Amino acid sequence: IQVAIVEFRNAANNTKVKGVAVDVSTTDRPTDRARSFIEYAEIEGLIRGITHISKVDKGSSPLNSLEAVYTTKCEFSISNFFNWQGDSRIAVTAGRYEPKTVLIDQAAQSTLLAQLQQAKTTLDEL
Repeated sequence: IQVAIVEFRNAANNTKVKGVAVDVSTTDRPTDRARSFIEYAEIEGLIRGITHISKVDKGSSPLNSLEAVYTTKCEFSISNFFNWQGDSRIAVTAGRYEPKTVLIDQAAQSTLLAQLQQAKTTLDEL
């Protein structure tokens, strides 16, 4: 998973949109990569969403299967879920037309959250 700060400019009317691009790769090949753009206005909600779903545990519901998902407008999603054996898993998906999903551990989820927080801080200063 790679997080990058991006800015798009429309040369015709000089408007710009800033945010972050998140790439999810399943291998080292460029064809096994998908990207989602997250607009600046969505970043704070995504940070809160990741923080919230990271606290979900088996005690959150009496049901055997449990999944907490946060999805942005541009098809980036992160979900905490429990597999059929009751083990906790975290999935990150990017891309709309050919999405890619990777499973990560809690340490990687914390790293992703920190990268998004740093990206927001940097964008706030621009």
